[in-house]
Amino acid sequence: MLRTWSKLGNHSLRMPALRFISAALLVLAFSAASVHFYLLSLTGGDLEWIKQHMGTLGVELVLSVLLYSAAITLVYTLRLPRAWRLVLGVILVVKLALVRAADRGESFARHGNYNMILFVVLAVPLNLVVFATVLLYRSTRHFWRIAGAFVVSLLLLTSVSLVRQRARWRAGFLGRGYQPDAAACRLPELSLPSIDFDARLTQHDALLTIDGCPPGLPVSYDVLPDTRSWPASEKKEYVLNRMIVQRTVRREYTGRVRLDVRSTETVIARCGHEEKLLLRVARTLPPARVSQGRTETQRPNILLLSFDAVSRRGFHRRLRRTSKLLEELHEPGRRQLYQFFRSHAVGFNTDDNSRSMYTGTIRRSGVDPVWQQFRDAGYVVAHTDTSCQDWSSQYEDRNTSITAVDHEMLGPACWPPYFALRSNPYGNFNGPFSIRRRCAFGDYVHAWNFDFARRVRDAYPDWPSLLSVNFIEGHEGTGEVLATVDRQLHDFLAELRDDGSLDNTIVLFFADHGLHMGLNFSSRKMAASSTRTHDGLLANEQALVTHYNTHCTLRVLADMEQWPPSRDSPYWDMSLFEPQPRNLTCEAAGIRSIYCQCEE
Repeated sequence: MLRTWSKLGNHSLRMPALRFISAALLVLAFSAASVHFYLLSLTGGDLEWIKQHMGTLGVELVLSVLLYSAAITLVYTLRLPRAWRLVLGVILVVKLALVRAADRGESFARHGNYNMILFVVLAVPLNLVVFATVLLYRSTRHFWRIAGAFVVSLLLLTSVSLVRQRARWRAGFLGRGYQPDAAACRLPELSLPSIDFDARLTQHDALLTIDGCPPGLPVSYDVLPDTRSWPASEKKEYVLNRMIVQRTVRREYTGRVRLDVRSTETVIARCGHEEKLLLRVARTLPPARVSQGRTETQRPNILLLSFDAVSRRGFHRRLRRTSKLLEELHEPGRRQLYQFFRSHAVGFNTDDNSRSMYTGTIRRSGVDPVWQQFRDAGYVVAHTDTSCQDWSSQYEDRNTSITAVDHEMLGPACWPPYFALRSNPYGNFNGPFSIRRRCAFGDYVHAWNFDFARRVRDAYPDWPSLLSVNFIEGHEGTGEVLATVDRQLHDFLAELRDDGSLDNTIVLFFADHGLHMGLNFSSRKMAASSTRTHDGLLANEQALVTHYNTHCTLRVLADMEQWPPSRDSPYWDMSLFEPQPRNLTCEAAGIRSIYCQCEE
């Protein structure tokens, strides 16, 4: 009898142990498979390789998330002893830490940091939903009713949201929007949607004053160098920022000081560890002689506002104050607003799309950028950016001639800690690609763009100007950083309206790639004196256009001797002033088939 009970007891102990081992092996198998697919998703290469394998890498990462989530779910749903669950949980955490340590890169070749962010973004909400579902299933007999009602409600809410977003996708300014046209390119419609101190730098005599710094704190200032004449070899990526830091002159501040009037434009005032950015524009041209009788035919100012990686609808969503103001600024007969709903990218990234706009070709051709034509035609040319790069050096591998740009402000965007000097400057939480709001010198980084633009306008009220202002705030994954630009952009445009500058300024809003903003304002003179330019711009709102057309438009403006522009310009036919064919194909427009979004 005792032996019989002993055998039964040993058998019953062995069976649960086998069950526990089997369950543990299943968890370990899922986690091992997850690690395998995650490591596969870490494979990298150059940009072209990433473009070709993006889908495969995405599938591998999603499989890794699903398998890891399955392992986690098994740990708390299977009937395992607490000690076993604890050991398995520790193993899962250790494995996650190991794969995190395997690759922390932020480049095309090593992109582990981006992979881990995506892994967490997918895994956390997924596991919360699964855990809530299991908890609900175990706590009520009405699980299926509740789950069914939840799923139906979610589907209805999603459907309503998608329908609403699809309707919004067509919408633009002034009640106009994307119009279906059998002859024109048919785009696919979307279905998813501290210490303070005062510092001043005077405009006319470059007089620097620093007040209010608490006693005992060191007071100094940095004079940033003029970068216009630097050769391309000194303006390459990761070189430009180092050269700016090395050539910056730092001096102790002992009292009001007069700086070099001819060369000083960017100064960083420092009180302890606090910094303030001070700007001025050292005028280089003599007063222009413009007769009063020619004010109606003088050439307009050109303002280029570039938003990297911002879509048309993204502009509306994130820049709401500005969008509302743009509609208010539209006054037929005085100011006209045009928007191009079929504006199309010609390449994958910034390279092709910016080259097509500035040089008229996607190749590194050695062709002078369009601002050279404006400078040769007597325009004041100025450029500012919130990203540490010089366009000519970055995308054309050529020097920026000092005769092509009168004023260039790159120093603040290359200054640490905003643009890291000794670590990766393009992190997810720091630098020009950060998903966090971007601040430097006690303000948003885009503030210096508007400050610089105001000072250029004030310095040259008597000369026509081409002012290029680039914003990198749209180049990040959340889409939220762009919204920080809204208030200051709104205020800047309102200032142009209030002081009358907008009546003699053509403003072009554009993006380099994606669903381009494709929006521009024409000046009062365009609205009042030339119906042919108005007719062409209005017709092209629904035409398939690219930055080749934008380039030709800028060339027409650069070539004109007085307003309005002449149809005799060799660039007129491809400009936005001339109605483009409604049945234009991607091939005819210079868009490679792999990037074409027009539906058959």
